[in-house]
Amino acid sequence: MRCFKIRTVLFAFLLLFVSSGAYANENYQVDKAHSTIGFSVTHKMISNVRGNFTDFSASLNIDPKSNQIADINAAIKAASINTNLEKRDGHLRSADFFDVDKFPEITFKSSKITSLGEKKYRVDGELTMKGIKKSISLEGKLKGIIKDSYQGKNMKVAGFEASGKINRKDFGIIWNKILDHGGVAVGDEVEILLDIEAVHFEGK
Repeated sequence: MRCFKIRTVLFAFLLLFVSSGAYANENYQVDKAHSTIGFSVTHKMISNVRGNFTDFSASLNIDPKSNQIADINAAIKAASINTNLEKRDGHLRSADFFDVDKFPEITFKSSKITSLGEKKYRVDGELTMKGIKKSISLEGKLKGIIKDSYQGKNMKVAGFEASGKINRKDFGIIWNKILDHGGVAVGDEVEILLDIEAVHFEGK
């Protein structure tokens, strides 16, 4: 009888643990049509060139009670780089830069997400680019979550932004050109600029 009571208590505890939200995070898929994965890098030491990647997929899990982002995963097709100049984009796809034939994908996987208050957060994770994996940090803000509908389906839409900086040489992207005045054509520091909209269909 005592053993039966112990098993009953343990079973009740497990039910409480599951119902408390341990498995209640909602999965959101990034909407490419309303999202930008962009970057900015210094050009000729006097201006900035901005660009983005047009082909990517990403997902994130959000706690529906706290609206806290639990984890993020992303995959980017390196060949989709776009700086609005095809000759430059072709060079960026070459072995001098991203070497997209050999390394077609850039990936990111979060390892820790820390709330900074007021819907702000820091995301630590592993960025893999050109076959090299490095830890990076991004900081951003959850701009809001709303309820909407699409083709008769109820959904939630989350919007957030984030940014961070990396050194391209850490990822084996070292090409440069010395200019006549002694400067270089491309800066080493690259700013990552994210503006993301993600969707969760209720009931999934």
